[in-house]
Amino acid sequence: MMVGEQYFVNRMTSASAATGSGRTDIWQFTWEHVLENPLWGIGLQGFRHLDFSQVQLTSSSHPHNIMLEILLESGFIGAGLLASFVIIMLIKTLWFTQRRVPVDRYGFKVLIMATGIAFLSYLIAGQFLTAFFRGWWLVYPTLLVALLGALTFAYRREESAAFSAAEKGRRGVSKTKPDS
Repeated sequence: MMVGEQYFVNRMTSASAATGSGRTDIWQFTWEHVLENPLWGIGLQGFRHLDFSQVQLTSSSHPHNIMLEILLESGFIGAGLLASFVIIMLIKTLWFTQRRVPVDRYGFKVLIMATGIAFLSYLIAGQFLTAFFRGWWLVYPTLLVALLGALTFAYRREESAAFSAAEKGRRGVSKTKPDS
């Protein structure tokens, strides 16, 4: 067997496989620290600076769960603010796609739905894999938000141009003199 294969077999058959490669231990440790600092958390990227001397975890870089990481590092107040932002964005996006984009001429609805699915995928993967307050993982949702903003801007610009053309057409018709 190759080294990579042996590592994979060991990882899948070891005792830690039953606990998600040690993730459940990390999550329990994280939750205990969330309860110690519930309102404001311990600060961004604070997980790696916790005292690990009394525990043996498989990772000390981040909790491998973005919800727990957000709670730990920004507290319930920061998590509430972030959740409010996400919920408001979701509501505004759904309202925009249902009310403002009645005809999907340029595939805006499809692009917006695809962006939403990508964001949902990120949230699901974030429950097991990622760290939220790290540059490389924070870039992905930031790009998705930027993409939603760009799609909204592009549609509104197109809508505004169509409205302006219609207004010019109406004004042109009303200003012409009747034939005498």
